Amino acid sequence: MTKIEFFEKFEDDVKSVQTFSRHNNFDNYTKAKNYARQGYTLDGYNEETGEYRFVKLENLELGLEKEGRLHYAITPPNYWEPVYELKLLVMFPYFYQLKDSATSARERYFGNGSIFPNLKNSVSRNTYILEIADSNLMSGSFFMNTPTYPDYISDVQKLIEKVYTDLGVERERVVLCGSSRGGTAALIHALIGGYPAVCNEPLLSIAYEYNNDFFLVRDDIPFDLTDYVRSLFEQNPSDKPITLLSSSNNAMTWSTYHGLDNPRLKLIDIRMNLDGLAGNQKHQKLTVRDNPYFYANMNKALESFNATYVTVKSEQLSQENFVFSMPMSTPHFDFNKEKEALVIACLPSETQGTDAGFVLREPFLEQVTYEIEVSVDTNQALKFELNNQLGASETLAFEVVAQVGNSYIQKAKIRPFANWFFLTLSSNDFEVGQKLIMNHFKIVEKDETQQSSSENFDFERPVTGAAWEVVPSDSLISYLLKDDSANHRLHFELSESIKKQKSQFEVSLSVKSSADVTDFGLLRFNGVSVKRSTQQNLIAGEVVTMTMVINLAALPATAIGISSYNVPIGTQIDIVDVSIRLLEGYAR
Repeated sequence: MTKIEFFEKFEDDVKSVQTFSRHNNFDNYTKAKNYARQGYTLDGYNEETGEYRFVKLENLELGLEKEGRLHYAITPPNYWEPVYELKLLVMFPYFYQLKDSATSARERYFGNGSIFPNLKNSVSRNTYILEIADSNLMSGSFFMNTPTYPDYISDVQKLIEKVYTDLGVERERVVLCGSSRGGTAALIHALIGGYPAVCNEPLLSIAYEYNNDFFLVRDDIPFDLTDYVRSLFEQNPSDKPITLLSSSNNAMTWSTYHGLDNPRLKLIDIRMNLDGLAGNQKHQKLTVRDNPYFYANMNKALESFNATYVTVKSEQLSQENFVFSMPMSTPHFDFNKEKEALVIACLPSETQGTDAGFVLREPFLEQVTYEIEVSVDTNQALKFELNNQLGASETLAFEVVAQVGNSYIQKAKIRPFANWFFLTLSSNDFEVGQKLIMNHFKIVEKDETQQSSSENFDFERPVTGAAWEVVPSDSLISYLLKDDSANHRLHFELSESIKKQKSQFEVSLSVKSSADVTDFGLLRFNGVSVKRSTQQNLIAGEVVTMTMVINLAALPATAIGISSYNVPIGTQIDIVDVSIRLLEGYAR
């Protein structure tokens, strides 16, 4: 026949697809099988006329997206977190119960709505879901080739590839899943395509349906698929894991898995009390609705893309020779102890996050001067970052000072502007495959003498103009106002190590004026932009401290400063002290 669709009445009509069961009416059954082999499917029933509608599969519409003869739906991630990569879960449908509404092709091929309605709320974050309808024969063909659709397997493979490519998902982050018929399809297509899969109670034998043939697949696909699946394992070698869930209490399925002895396969026995139920009833208990074991292993497969099992090493570094404890290996660095040395190997890795962290045994304290010495088998100057893993950091840069045998002595001196508890090392500073042997990393000198933190400001480059003149004094620096014809500002550049932070700092400026000044202002500069952050009255000869907070995470700042506003001409302003302190709770 060449008609796109036609309508027909049948004897012994029960107003559902069971009208065509072998036991109801064999002639009806034979007719329906013949129509299916001519490329037609049942899609609808007219209650008024008692006629069934048959339509060519090429012209079938299911209310889903369509690619050739394939029908599918894509559900975007219900939970989105940009720190994780995108993933794709390909879900194949199980056989649905043959209710009156099963005259609908969509229900037989795909389900009435979605394969697993609650799946989008239960699946791993950043996961797209691709659901594919089994649109072949009268009720599907387990997504296998048939004479009426000889390219079915190839088309499904092409669709999966098209979808993950269009969505920007890497092939390595695709998982195939399904229950019952869907589990069989997931198993077959994972083996053919080289994907990981989670298969819940896959049907490798449809012998239980052979006599009744409610799904009208008898003689169109093999009733025992064990040998076929075993051959796919042999023909398509891969290391992608296949997880198969079933129950040893259901002989209808469990006994068919005997030949699947492949290292890729992990068979899970779900212990359930299924006594007193027939095989197909046991099967339904394991497959319908939302099987928690199925969901758990599905998510485990998806999350495995972002997680690996790690063995924590027991070795410890000498406290005498290392200021930090034994670091944990990362995808970019492998750390090992050989004799008393720390061996650092830079690894090839495509994962994000290039830093390795070192926990300091004692924190590096603010306003304490440290001289640190490293003995290492390279003349490449090392660089670490001191931080608290909150975004703000301070560079600890070493320079080579001597060579002793095969080792190089490198030293660094630092006076931290905050209390630091961690060191980090970036793989961006090393070549892949590079290996370092570090003999020690220790503090050789520590000066706890309290000093001003004025080194965090650049007094060599104050912007004074012609109005301010630098004059000698015992203070950090002193300025004399020579011109009060306009509002003249001067400012001190923040050091580069401060300006690059994305954190909040408290800045304190202590000044002494030779004259009384009303509303003397403390300013914050961002390039040419300026803002008066705080102001205070000055009394001649007295030291006054003004404080402000600069939030570099919200608004960059380049300098702090003062203004000539209300300052009498001839007044000397002494900068007695200036300090800056990281507000830890606001670090980013």
